[in-house]
Amino acid sequence: MIVTESACRALKGVLENAETQPGQFLRLVEEEGHYHLTLGVEQEGDQVVKHEGETVLLIDPETSAGLEGLCLDLQQTPGGPRLAFIPKEEQEEQEEESLS
Repeated sequence: MIVTESACRALKGVLENAETQPGQFLRLVEEEGHYHLTLGVEQEGDQVVKHEGETVLLIDPETSAGLEGLCLDLQQTPGGPRLAFIPKEEQEEQEEESLS
């Protein structure tokens, strides 16, 4: 799974404001088909997402495999910004448009 720069910045902000213990990071977990963030420590096999050299997100191999072909992005909604999964191709198209 790919995590966009804007999503990484948002995750870093959440992590900076969370009350964490040393070695704890945000972890993306799946429960009954729903995804949410929790705090956790790095486990063997985790996908580690870094922003500016710092770990901001951990994803276990099973969850990561279930998100193959998707991208975690920060989307602007009427209710404010929120993290959302979008198809990787859609994210690539958005990047190309912003470079034009």
